[in-house]
Amino acid sequence: MEDMNKSSDSPMLNSVYKFFYDENKNNSKTVVPPDMTTVIDNLVESAWSDKDDLVRDTISDALLQLSTPFSQLILQSIINFRKSHSKLTQIQVNSMLKAVEQICRKQPGDLLPPLLNQVIAFSLEELLRAPQDPLPASAILVALGQNHCNNVMEVLLPRLLAGGDSLPNVSLIYTVGHLCSVVEFMPHISTVLDTIVTMLPAVKSDDHKFAFSYAFGKLCEAVSEHLSACKDKPDSGSVSKETYSRHLGEAFNTLFLSWMNNKDNKVCEAVLKALAPMFDLLPTHILTQNLPSIVSSLLALYKRAPALPRHSVTSALASLLHVAPVTSIEAHIDLIICTLHPMVWAVVDYNAGHPTYFRNHNEALRCYGEIAINFSARLDEILLRHLSIGTEQDKIISLVICTHLLSNKIVLRELLPVVHQLVNEPSAKLRKVLVKIIVELAYRNHITGTDSILIEFLVKNCSLQGDGSAEWVDLQETCQRTVFGLCTTVPPVQALLWNVLLRMLVTPEIPAAIPTITKSLAYLASECKFTSESGQEGIERSKQVNSKAVLARCLCLLGDPFHDDRGPSLLEFLKLYTSTLHPNLPAILSEKIPPLLDYLKLSDWTSHEWERELRDLTRVILSCMDRDYAISFASQLSVQFYVTCSDTSSDVSERVTLMYCLGETLCLLQDKAIIHSHLDTIINTLRTNSSTSSQTCAKAVGIVARSHLSLVLSRLDTLVKSELTRKSSRLLGLLRDTRQENEIERARLTLLYSYAYVVIEAPPGELAPHISTLCQFLLAQLTVCKEGDGNEACLFAIDNILQSIHQHPSVLTCSLEHKSQFLSLALSQVQSAQGPPRPILLKTIGSILKLPPPLPLPECSNILKITIAKVLQNCDKQTSKQATLHELWSLLEVILDQHAGTSLLMEIMGHLNPWINHTDPGHRSHALSTLHISLVAFYGNVGFHLSDPVKFECIGSVVGSLCVHACETEPGVRLPALRCIQTLLQLALCFEGHLSPDEDLPPVFCELSNESPTDYSTLSYTVCAKLPYPMLGDYAKSLVEGLREGDGAEGVGKMLNLLAESKGAELYHDVNDILGEFRVRKRSCIMM
Repeated sequence: MEDMNKSSDSPMLNSVYKFFYDENKNNSKTVVPPDMTTVIDNLVESAWSDKDDLVRDTISDALLQLSTPFSQLILQSIINFRKSHSKLTQIQVNSMLKAVEQICRKQPGDLLPPLLNQVIAFSLEELLRAPQDPLPASAILVALGQNHCNNVMEVLLPRLLAGGDSLPNVSLIYTVGHLCSVVEFMPHISTVLDTIVTMLPAVKSDDHKFAFSYAFGKLCEAVSEHLSACKDKPDSGSVSKETYSRHLGEAFNTLFLSWMNNKDNKVCEAVLKALAPMFDLLPTHILTQNLPSIVSSLLALYKRAPALPRHSVTSALASLLHVAPVTSIEAHIDLIICTLHPMVWAVVDYNAGHPTYFRNHNEALRCYGEIAINFSARLDEILLRHLSIGTEQDKIISLVICTHLLSNKIVLRELLPVVHQLVNEPSAKLRKVLVKIIVELAYRNHITGTDSILIEFLVKNCSLQGDGSAEWVDLQETCQRTVFGLCTTVPPVQALLWNVLLRMLVTPEIPAAIPTITKSLAYLASECKFTSESGQEGIERSKQVNSKAVLARCLCLLGDPFHDDRGPSLLEFLKLYTSTLHPNLPAILSEKIPPLLDYLKLSDWTSHEWERELRDLTRVILSCMDRDYAISFASQLSVQFYVTCSDTSSDVSERVTLMYCLGETLCLLQDKAIIHSHLDTIINTLRTNSSTSSQTCAKAVGIVARSHLSLVLSRLDTLVKSELTRKSSRLLGLLRDTRQENEIERARLTLLYSYAYVVIEAPPGELAPHISTLCQFLLAQLTVCKEGDGNEACLFAIDNILQSIHQHPSVLTCSLEHKSQFLSLALSQVQSAQGPPRPILLKTIGSILKLPPPLPLPECSNILKITIAKVLQNCDKQTSKQATLHELWSLLEVILDQHAGTSLLMEIMGHLNPWINHTDPGHRSHALSTLHISLVAFYGNVGFHLSDPVKFECIGSVVGSLCVHACETEPGVRLPALRCIQTLLQLALCFEGHLSPDEDLPPVFCELSNESPTDYSTLSYTVCAKLPYPMLGDYAKSLVEGLREGDGAEGVGKMLNLLAESKGAELYHDVNDILGEFRVRKRSCIMM
């Protein structure tokens, strides 16, 4: 029951204090409801007498909320409660004192003098009552002291003096130290100093030493702040450092000479914290007289680390350096620097990991800042010596110090030349620190045009250096952020950055830095103004980097846009950079670049389409330029091409793009010597090209042929004579030179592809006079190259010529002799092929057949016989050659387009029938797909005329055999079989005179194709409904023959039952034949 009451107390109390707060928040604070005193007394009593923590915390929060209108009532109630409950636990007392502190801080001006004095007395009493935990009571006095310091000090000062020969409570001394920061405390400082200084000789315990040291430190800080504030006030009177020096001189003697060497490290640390602000207030003669012993004592204390934190010693040393007379401290500077030097390394190494190391690092740097003010020459000498000939650690430490000094606007002499020498250092740690000092130099405007090596250092390290470890990766990421940060936040170096980044952009050694370079350049180009022709100030256009080289390099890098995701930044930079090239380009590229950016985001991005877009972009840019610019740009493209060829790290796509763009550029030129020179740049790699590289080179040659056909053909003819007829240099040509033979074959490959792409790109009218010569050359090469990449290239060239002739019959022609020779050689290669014929071979045969006059039907039949057998016997399910099959289907369509007759269709079915009934499902699938293509081609080309009727009497039997395959479970067989049945039913209807397409067939067979296994009833009813009556008998016999098939036998049986049900009466005349077929099947099964 008690637990239930406690659990319900919290919401009830929340409601109580919310009610009273809402009712009284607008009332006068002097008006108290008569029942409020009782409520607060009850809350206070419950808050610190209840045993449940949740209840106590909830009531404490309620009292804090109610303190806004009733702070005096609550404080009075707490004081009364404490007087009547003297045996509370320390936890309860601390909780109560914390509540009082919060109320005093929240409502500092609400306390009237009678209650204020009571709270001060109450806090002091609690402070003295619990010396082991004085902080809660002391915190109340400090909170009251913020607004009522004089009242608090009136109570504290008598307590300090009341002890006589005995020392005051340690808690009182701490409280005085805490109150020193209050402005109203300043009038009491002299009195407090007089009081506690006289007590120092009597201090013996470490606790008192710690407390007095803490108080002296706070008093000295308060005096220093007060003196600093008085300097700016003309009415400050006679307040000066000498006012307090007498007291502090006596304190210094005790703290330094006696207490600083205390064995207790906490006491020693407190003394150091007190001496640090005291040095500035000591009389000059005392400081000068004791300076040698102070320095030696402080440096000796480092030996007590880590028990004694080093940062406290270093902080005191920094304060001493700040106020020490120059002549007195000069003799100790070298020793101080020698001691401080290794302390800077602790944080640079990042191995310490303890906060005190970071604090000591910062304090040590503060010491160097003080030393640099008065001893800059000596510090220069030491740091520069370390930077020049020191160890790696010495160099890193010296760079950190120099960076700190730069941040304090202190610059060492000859620093920049030394930093220049350090950019080639191999250490990742040193480079990280070097990045920081370069940033500081740039920010302080110490980097000029002669310091470009520093910017180059940052840019080079944007590309991963070293062994690729985490340390080097961190350096790379730091430099990437730094370069862009300098561009956006340090205007004085933007001009230097622009010139250096442009120069580094055309440098191929740092591909990983390209995104950072282009991103930074894009920002500079968009946000910064360039120097105008009228002389208006801005970033001067770079005279060191050729704009054509920049443009060529951008196009080169765009060849591989996804490398480090550099494509978008390159395009953005190119759009903005072109404003420096021609006034019309920004408007043009503002329309051209956004679609390219969108295209990079598409999932169906293709390199072929991207290359086409870049070629178009090149044309757009050059269309605005004059002839001289195009000539110079072509030279830069050639230079970039040679650079990327020699750079093994560059991507092949970069060289591809350069060749294509060079080809587009040459189309705009007219000077044959220049075109010839750059054409050689493209073709010169023909001896080393792979198959892919050969095609790339050939495409570029073809692009040039678009405008300079005669020049290109002349150059290719020369290369044919020089490259393909080379003799072996070994022993008068009698020995075989394998290397030379390989070079010849690679050259042959490139030349054959070049002729192929020349035919594609060249204008038909200009190409016509050269067709016969090309055909003769390719016939000769086809005889030589009977297999491999050379044969592929030769057939590709022949096919391109034949297609061009087919597309432009009025301009281009091919002799019958050449046509027959091409066909003969192609068929012989099909027959001699060990595996399936290559797709290009079948494609070439199809292109030959397209040319007039049409080939006679017997020859076409022979071609079909050879190709169907060769393709299907090598295309099983596992090694399917889809490209070869597609070319076979195209060949069938070409032949059926010229000879659409039932005899040819029956012949094709005859060639396919062994493969349709093959045991391997892969063969059956390919054969049925081929049959479907043949049927569709036949249906599209055959003419159904009453004057010349076409008959196809075996449709019924073919449909029946196809239904057998449609009943199989293999989808690769079932689906093409269904498509064949649909086409045959449409043909059957056409043969019966129904020439319009049947609208019922497509939806039915679409549904059948989506079902697995096939819906036999739907298929059977559809066939019976659409197949003409005379064909039903042959259909039934074919189904009976299909009963022997294992996979689809069950489905065939069901289809026979359905046929008998739906068309039994119409099969009356065929019953004997069907039964005879059943007996034959039964007999064959028994014999098996």
